[in-house]
Amino acid sequence: MKQRLQEDRQAVAIGSLQPRTTRKKAHKLPQLKDKVANHRVEVLAQADRPHSFENERQQVMETLALPSPTRSLVKKHVQHSKDEHVREQAELPPVAGAFKKRQASHSMFPRAYQRGELPIMIESKAGGKALRWTRDMRELDYTKYFPLFVEGMREHTYPFNFLARKGAFQLLQYGRQHPEKVIDCLHRVVPALRTTLEMRETKYIRDTLTILQELVKIDGVGPMLVPYYRQLLPVLNLFKSKRRNLGDDMDYQQDKVKDLGEMIRETLELLERTGGVDAYVNIKYMVPTYEGIRQT
Repeated sequence: MKQRLQEDRQAVAIGSLQPRTTRKKAHKLPQLKDKVANHRVEVLAQADRPHSFENERQQVMETLALPSPTRSLVKKHVQHSKDEHVREQAELPPVAGAFKKRQASHSMFPRAYQRGELPIMIESKAGGKALRWTRDMRELDYTKYFPLFVEGMREHTYPFNFLARKGAFQLLQYGRQHPEKVIDCLHRVVPALRTTLEMRETKYIRDTLTILQELVKIDGVGPMLVPYYRQLLPVLNLFKSKRRNLGDDMDYQQDKVKDLGEMIRETLELLERTGGVDAYVNIKYMVPTYEGIRQT
C-alpha cells in the first residue's frame, strides 16, 4: 500500500492508515498474587473510565450495605427495651434527694467586707496568703464578729470563704480564754452552723464539724449546746454512715483527709463527754444508731 501511494501521487487511501499519535496501547493491569490488591487496582482503573450508568450502578452495589433481618430484629428489641425502661422509671416515685447538695442564701459577710466594716486584710507571706487583723481582738465586739465569720464560712467565692474560715478559727482560739463571750453569742452561732450543715456538701460539713469540736472544748459550752441538738444533729444522722469503702486497698489519705463518718462519730462522742448527764439521751433521740462512747 505504501509503494502504490509512492508511485501514484493522486491515489488516496481511506481508513487504511492511522496516525501514530492516535494509537494507544491497552493499559495492562499488574497482576498481583493478592486478590484484594487486584480488586483495588481494578477499582482505581475503573475510576478513570468515562461516567456511565453501568459504572455508577456497579459502584453503588459494591458500596451498599444491606441490613440483615437478624440485625434489624436485634435493633428493634434493644430500642423496645430502652423505651420500656424509660417508661418504668417515669412511673416510679420521685427520688427524695436526701444527700443532694442544696443552695443556701448568701451571708452578710461579703457585704460587710466590701464596706470595710471588718478589721481584717489579706497578707502575702512566703508560705502563702494569711489573714491579718488590723485591730486587737481584745478591742473587738466578739458577739458581733464571731457569728458573722461563722456565717461567712458557707460562701463559695474567694476571698470571702478564705477570710471567713481563717477568722472564725482564730476567734474561736481567742474564745477559749474568754468562755463567757462565746456563751453570750451561742444563740447566733448555732443557726449559722445549721445553715452550713443544711447545704449537705462534704467540704462544708467537715469545716462545721471542726468548729463544733473546738467549740465544745471551751469550758461551759458543752451543756449549753444540749438544747440545740435538734438543730445540729439531723444532718449528722444522715451522713453518719458515709464511709469510704476501699476494700483491701490502702488508704493513703488517712493522714490528710479524715473519713466523714469517722468525724461525725468523734463529734458525737465529744458532745456526750462535754454535754453532761442528759447529753446521751438527747443524742440517741436524734441519732438512733449512736452507740455511745467507745471504751478504749
